[in-house]
Amino acid sequence: MKYKYADTGLLHIRNTGLQDMNDQRLLAQLVMGEQTDYEGGANPRDRLANLGNVYDIGAPLEAHLHYHHEMTYKTHSIESIGFLCKHAVTSRPGVGYSFVSDSVQAHDTIMQTDLGQKLKDKGLCFIRRLTDANAYRGTHRNDQNTVYNHWQKSWMTDDPIEAQKIAEGQGLQVSWIESPDDGLMMETRYYKSAFEYVPMLDRNILITSIADDGEWFDSWPGIKDLPQEQRPMDMKFGDDSDISFQEKQ
Repeated sequence: MKYKYADTGLLHIRNTGLQDMNDQRLLAQLVMGEQTDYEGGANPRDRLANLGNVYDIGAPLEAHLHYHHEMTYKTHSIESIGFLCKHAVTSRPGVGYSFVSDSVQAHDTIMQTDLGQKLKDKGLCFIRRLTDANAYRGTHRNDQNTVYNHWQKSWMTDDPIEAQKIAEGQGLQVSWIESPDDGLMMETRYYKSAFEYVPMLDRNILITSIADDGEWFDSWPGIKDLPQEQRPMDMKFGDDSDISFQEKQ
């Protein structure tokens, strides 16, 4: 298994007979090794009981999840990721698939366009707007379909000073915005290259995608009705200029 993973960057294990997710997690760890917490993550994920760093999907079932690499919007990202399956969708044909993509082909295709050159020259700015859990406690508004993520959940602390310290330690610029509806909102900006060096390929590969922009919410109930500038995520070029609708397409 380790040889296959090292050779291709992908390992799909089938017909294991394992029904206990703890056993599935141990199988994944044989290949992945070390684990980390979802600190500073964008999605509102909950840990699954007694499963260490195994989290739920953190998105409504109706949401279309775009092609993306995990946690590209902060300094400390991950080297590998594993997916476990507890229940497969069998009642709705054509529903429930997860797809993997060839990042080398995606990179090479984008780099043949004017957009690829602009990404190379300008880099990117990732913007996130995190709501305040205190503004939603005891209300019907604390609903995953209308709230993306609270800064308390993302940074695993109820202390704004501590949250800002952790965020800045991961290269983010932090500002706080008082909102009558969303409480003390945390807005972060992170400037970085659109590419990362991949040792096994010995080359730089495009690591970002449209999933880090407001389009992530185009099929997300509640949030999809918000204008772009009010959505929880936004992405600009590294000089703070806008990425046009045509370039996003």
